[in-house]
Amino acid sequence: MNSRNLIAVSVVAASLFTSQAVYAAPAATLSSMHAMFGKSKTTQPKTVQLTLRNDCTTARDILVGDQAMTIAPGKSVNLNLPVGTKIVANDSSATHQSGTLIAEVASYFKGNTIVLK
Repeated sequence: MNSRNLIAVSVVAASLFTSQAVYAAPAATLSSMHAMFGKSKTTQPKTVQLTLRNDCTTARDILVGDQAMTIAPGKSVNLNLPVGTKIVANDSSATHQSGTLIAEVASYFKGNTIVLK
């Protein structure tokens, strides 16, 4: 009788531990715990170089961040701006009203041209 109880208790105990082991994480995980604190090799640039080109027949007034600038017709302006800088129309035209967001600088703008029409 004691052997039956011993076997029954050991089967119940084993089944309790195996149910937890089924849902546990694998023991041989190769990911590092410090991976989220390390610097990535693909970090986004803090500043982006881009070009604004005015294809209108009139000069365009724009706000780049807090700085106002005028771009003559047919001219281009090279800019080096931090990511997140907003480029806003400061005058009204056929395509943009005053205060309209033209673009917000993102890392993928690097080396590209924004054309104002």
